[in-house]
Amino acid sequence: MRVCPVCDFRNTDTSTRCLKCNALLVHDEAEVKKSLRQADRDRESDLALIARGTLERLWRRNPLRRYWALPENLPYRFPFGAGLLSIVPGLGQCYNHQLAKAALFAAAWAALLALCIATFFEPYSNFLLLTLLLLHLFIWNDAVVTAVRINGQQWSARNSIAMWFALLFFAGIFFTGIQYLLPVLILMILLLWATVARSVKWLDRNHWSTRASAILIGGAIVFALIGFLATSTRNSNLFSLVRVFKSSSAPVIKAGDLVLVNHAAFFLREPRLGEIIYFDPPRFSIECPGFQSNVYSVNIRDYFQRICGLPGDRLAVRNGRLWRNGAELPDSLQPIGVEQLPPWEFSVPEGHYFAPVTAIPDDLLVQGMHGVGGLSLTGGCILKGYDAATAVPLTAIKGRAEAILNPPPRRQRLK
Repeated sequence: MRVCPVCDFRNTDTSTRCLKCNALLVHDEAEVKKSLRQADRDRESDLALIARGTLERLWRRNPLRRYWALPENLPYRFPFGAGLLSIVPGLGQCYNHQLAKAALFAAAWAALLALCIATFFEPYSNFLLLTLLLLHLFIWNDAVVTAVRINGQQWSARNSIAMWFALLFFAGIFFTGIQYLLPVLILMILLLWATVARSVKWLDRNHWSTRASAILIGGAIVFALIGFLATSTRNSNLFSLVRVFKSSSAPVIKAGDLVLVNHAAFFLREPRLGEIIYFDPPRFSIECPGFQSNVYSVNIRDYFQRICGLPGDRLAVRNGRLWRNGAELPDSLQPIGVEQLPPWEFSVPEGHYFAPVTAIPDDLLVQGMHGVGGLSLTGGCILKGYDAATAVPLTAIKGRAEAILNPPPRRQRLK
């Protein structure tokens, strides 16, 4: 047994260094030289020492330093409460009794927010928004860490990294729960069922507790909500971000746009005239005489179009304009790409909405066909089943296009 002369820790006979303080236990010239070389490598340079000393002197002379010091004689600070208050930048620091820091953080955050709003449509707007988010996370982290240190507990950078990853994890769960409502509700009903089963196991048959009644009523409400959503919509999510790869709905929505789609828009009401919907148009075909195979099926997926006719409406296209029930629609209600529509009249069936396909993506048409990209077909080509394709059933509507989020110059709310 070898006793360390530095810390008096007892090590095994085979140990050359102390297992506690890493001090040498035997005289070994090679180990001594190795330790000296390592010390030389770890030694700070003169420039680093000068820079660190200068910063420390400046910090000591800073008149606001005392406002950054940890407050004394405070009751226990709840780190979770400090982080929750930091949703509003500065409130977490106020909770920790650091008013000067709170004012500085709130002012910096507000100034950056104003800059983001002023440059919202500039190409570099995304970088400023990311900077605003990082600043917000820094303010939140500072409030939590300060609360921990006020309580006399230790905190390291590793703890902050772990907390940031935990925040990302819970934020992912939260936004996934918002986006995919139906799976989350199913999980809730399963958890409620497990709770009920555990409660019933210990339940007195002669006494029905209030807790068991509340659990059963809550489970019934969630189960009814799941049934309602499953029968009223084809989508289990509340919203989605759709990246557009084809300019089929130009000029309103172009290739490269990131569109926010609200899938819950029509849960409790019917679509309205003028709303831009997101749907899969029914399949139709183009017949062109003179080709070896003269029938070409067109199946467009993920299309955006404005609702221009409600169930029972009588519509007509005249001179590149849409007429509804004998009156010409204003520009705000005309279909996107109305100039591409062929002249014809159409009655909207019950339970359907008029949202016409006005532009066919090039990759859905064979080379050599006339009228690529539109419906103004020449060379004797005619449309088959197009009347039915313009009438979209409610069950085929995936949601309402709310806004274009990206790129910054294209940001706008869709009406």
